[in-house]
Amino acid sequence: MKTIATALLLTLLSFNSLSQQRTIPRLTYADIDGHLKEWHNVPGIVFSSNDSTPGVFDEGRKPFDGINDLHVNLKLAWNDDGLFAAIEWRDDVIDTRRVSTRAEARWEHPSGNGARDGMYFSDNIVLRIQRGDNYYYGNWMSPMDQNPHQWQLLRLGPQGTAYTETDKPIMTSRRVENGKVLIEAFWSWEMLHFKPRANEIVKIRIIPTDADQPGIPFEIKERNVKYMHLYKDFIFRN
Repeated sequence: MKTIATALLLTLLSFNSLSQQRTIPRLTYADIDGHLKEWHNVPGIVFSSNDSTPGVFDEGRKPFDGINDLHVNLKLAWNDDGLFAAIEWRDDVIDTRRVSTRAEARWEHPSGNGARDGMYFSDNIVLRIQRGDNYYYGNWMSPMDQNPHQWQLLRLGPQGTAYTETDKPIMTSRRVENGKVLIEAFWSWEMLHFKPRANEIVKIRIIPTDADQPGIPFEIKERNVKYMHLYKDFIFRN
């Protein structure tokens, strides 16, 4: 009986572990044109002020307000060439700021009470990839900007190794349709400095931010930061 109970527990733990993973399916090809026609069969992750995908949490210092506050549907896929993303973004208030480097993103509090990540003070989405302790990649995009790509960082090596801004921009396309902003993005494996094996698991963090306060000083925005958050294991499936 003890052996049966142990086997059942291991099965349940294994199932729970698998249920915590999200899948990145293979996609034969995607035109980076903002039409998203190749993405119909790819499951999305919904970040919504109304009804989000399980595992998505509202965070920040101010709650989201109403059904139209923010709705984001993000899809990921891959093939032998690289990593693809498709983003649908609906927002009732546009609050965007152009940032090109990590240094520009930092905001020093006027009181001298340390620095803040100023990317949270405008409408953005961040994608962060971790592979163990020796690989980190982060990319910020602004869906409301005509050129969504903002800036990116890559760290290769043990924890504590200095970050470097990558010098190869990602490929993006953006268009507006029926009140939604549609974005496609592509990262080559050469640019990301890794190519996954089939069924490899990586940790991915996704954070859409929703500022809703255009023209307001950062000292005030800092008290009203709104964002959603997902941090999961993702598996590259054939």
